[in-house]
Amino acid sequence: MRTKKRALAVIVGAVLSVGLLGAAPAQASSLSCSKTVGSSGGTAWCTGSGTRRVKAVCDYESDKYSGWITQNSGTKYATVPQCTFNIENIIFEVQ
Repeated sequence: MRTKKRALAVIVGAVLSVGLLGAAPAQASSLSCSKTVGSSGGTAWCTGSGTRRVKAVCDYESDKYSGWITQNSGTKYATVPQCTFNIENIIFEVQ
């Protein structure tokens, strides 16, 4: 009985590990992004490939978002939405 349980555990483990190793993300993002934060806006750019958008973290108002940007290679600048009062930070969201 003990041998059957071990054999079953080994088989289940092998099936699970093969299934998990075979699963890969649909599209891997290989972006390297940088930013410069000013008083009410900023500059954001990414190099590589993937899809991302920029979030402006604003003081005293709701955060603002750019549209989604997809790039295959090279460097692309993103328009950072301007905050009315002050921008705290720029955050990159990657799909």
